[in-house]
Amino acid sequence: MTEQEQLLRKALDRAPDAPATEGFGALLADRARRRRTRRQAAFAVGSVLVSVAVVFGLASLPNSSDDPLPPLVSTPTPPAVEPLDCTEPPAQSVVGEPVVPTGAVEAVLCGGRVDNGGFNMEWPHDVLEAGLVDRLVERVNGLTPYIDQPSCQAVLGYTFELALRYTDGSTVWLEGDTSGNCESLVVEGGDAWKGAYEVLRLTRNLVAQSRVPSGDATIPRPAECPVSWQDVSYTHGADPVSSDSAVAITACRYELDHKRRFITQSSQGALIKHVVVENPRPLVREIESGSRVDPCDGVNYDLESVEDVLLVRDVWGDVQVVSTAPCWPSTATGSRLYPSENLAEQVSALLDG
Repeated sequence: MTEQEQLLRKALDRAPDAPATEGFGALLADRARRRRTRRQAAFAVGSVLVSVAVVFGLASLPNSSDDPLPPLVSTPTPPAVEPLDCTEPPAQSVVGEPVVPTGAVEAVLCGGRVDNGGFNMEWPHDVLEAGLVDRLVERVNGLTPYIDQPSCQAVLGYTFELALRYTDGSTVWLEGDTSGNCESLVVEGGDAWKGAYEVLRLTRNLVAQSRVPSGDATIPRPAECPVSWQDVSYTHGADPVSSDSAVAITACRYELDHKRRFITQSSQGALIKHVVVENPRPLVREIESGSRVDPCDGVNYDLESVEDVLLVRDVWGDVQVVSTAPCWPSTATGSRLYPSENLAEQVSALLDG
């Protein structure tokens, strides 16, 4: 017999018989004895149960061989969904209704081209969601088939790419060309359709609708200077900026191929210095004070072997390019302005410092 069982037996043996006396006082005494007896018995039983629990483990108490506990099942963490970007998806067959499948949940404009003004042009990279994507897909699926043309007019029309993502994670890639009578929208893995310019215009309008001013003057993340001069680019249709705008400015210096007789925008070049401007406002004021008069009288202008440019980025992520070359105007502040000598000197001092 264990020690706990002995305690239980002694507690039960000490329990008195029913009292022989009568009356209220005897009743109270009897109740007190019964309470003491129950506490002693409960202590002994509790000690036995604690011993059993220690020996066999708490987990075994409510369980039996006939009713085993279900095994623990861990729920796998779903993989993180990467933001929709302009990475062209692998080749696939696309069957649409009639152009692309319905049910797209995200869309983004991609691509661009070399602008006649010199720098590459890019589209806003805002990701459209929800009902805006439904409107875009509905318009795309209303296009008519494209018929090959014997020759194309206005071959310098805008080009763009459009990425559509669906709930299963798949992406449909479309390539648009707005070149005159050869205007077309080609679905990679599908067919070609007429009406690319309409799709581009609608997408730009939807991007504008999706931008809700927050009233927050938080400075955006500064743009990074491209490693190559040929990759310097601006966002087509970016909103004009002013000295009151929340912008970030990055100054970039490039060394161009000085071995060439004529140095133009298409020249080779490499980034040699860059700096993020701590206080953009004075530079924006200097850009605003540029001249409307072309100092080169419209003639072709050869660049210097070293060129400094500013990348002005706004709260939407759009980038304006401002060159300090005297005959290269910008429209960063809304008007076509040629840079002042003061602007060129200030930027040069920043990069030399």
